[in-house]
Amino acid sequence: MSASCLQAPAWENSLQREKGKATLLVMEKNFEPLKDRLRLICDRLDPDEQAYFRPLIDNFTGSTSEFQRIMRDLGKFGGKIGEGSAFAIHREVQNLFDKANRGE
Repeated sequence: MSASCLQAPAWENSLQREKGKATLLVMEKNFEPLKDRLRLICDRLDPDEQAYFRPLIDNFTGSTSEFQRIMRDLGKFGGKIGEGSAFAIHREVQNLFDKANRGE
């Protein structure tokens, strides 16, 4: 057996809380890789744009509405967000958000 087969599944690392008769399974979500990537993008922006965008990143809790706002703002910043294709950067950010939501 390989070492990766011996690792516990992600759901075993989650928290369980008893509520009455039902058990609620809460998955731990790690948005730090997404926040790190967004901070790199933010560093490329003008100072006034950074002052607006950085608090959105720092206060990000993982809600879909917050993420939609961040994506909308990335679109407004245009070519400043990185070298090459803005579409590729948007896709990378979306994939980081999806990965965190899946608990990977």
